[in-house]
Amino acid sequence: MRTGRRAGRARFALVALGVASAAGAAVLQPVSVASRSMEPTLKAGHTVLVFVPPSFLGRPAVRRGDVVVVESPTEHGRAIKRIVAVPGDRVHIAHGVVFLNGTAQDETYASHGTPYLRDQDSWPPALTQQARGDFLVPSDTLFLLGDNRSESADSRYWGPLPRSSLLGRVVLALP
Repeated sequence: MRTGRRAGRARFALVALGVASAAGAAVLQPVSVASRSMEPTLKAGHTVLVFVPPSFLGRPAVRRGDVVVVESPTEHGRAIKRIVAVPGDRVHIAHGVVFLNGTAQDETYASHGTPYLRDQDSWPPALTQQARGDFLVPSDTLFLLGDNRSESADSRYWGPLPRSSLLGRVVLALP
């Protein structure tokens, strides 16, 4: 039953993509997942459909938890990441746990590879644990992380990304 539903969604998405393209308003774009940075949520080699609004509508509306495609500052092209924090949020990571506005987040989708790698995942960097504090996400930026934390180049390395780097929001993963 589940496979039939998934195939039906994929068929619908492909038809919608064709109709939108024929109408000259390509609002859904297929994007190939190029790396393992979003595993287990998205597998390398799979395709996702990305909502890209027409330019006259501006950037897509997004919120925390959305998976988005951005212009990557380091990967010479596009990157797929999850929005963890938005402007005005305070964020830090301690031993693999993301704290958002002082509250530990339950990220069931996140993977760290091993307990050792999870324990090493702390951000922002500081000389001592006592010196580590929250990072305030600036206006017009987004703080992004890959779900596969041990294999992701993301805001822990680039810093927050300008909202202008946002290309679209993932709406469907194709098998």
